[in-house]
Amino acid sequence: MPQKVALITGSGKQRVGWHVAHALGLIGYHICIHYRTSALEAKQSAELLNKAGIEATIFQADLAQESDVERMFHDIKALFGRLDALVNCASIWERKDFLEISSKDVSRHFEANILATFLPSRLAGLMMIAQPEGGNIINIGDWAQDRP
Repeated sequence: MPQKVALITGSGKQRVGWHVAHALGLIGYHICIHYRTSALEAKQSAELLNKAGIEATIFQADLAQESDVERMFHDIKALFGRLDALVNCASIWERKDFLEISSKDVSRHFEANILATFLPSRLAGLMMIAQPEGGNIINIGDWAQDRP
């Protein structure tokens, strides 16, 4: 069986997603590191994983843009031919006084926290359904959802 492949969104910077990527890499997954704007940090994260003996490749996409997500999944499929795990860790949380929140703030959070989870999950699910082994999609939320 070929090496399993995992895409972890929001794993370019050394936060929760990076630690998930590291853990999956330690058990043998090839890691697809996703970033939106943190290219330098994503490259450094991949280098750290590679030095630890973990194969890692970086992918850029704005997960709220369907064309970006489609391009990223096309590239993953072209490189690896499979996707065994998607772990959605990408999110934003901008603390703001309730009386100052605008509709633009709500839209930005919706796009980054809901749409950016839905679009990759949909494409990952389609890839996984086509594989005899299937796959797993895991969504990691933020405690701020419970304590806004």
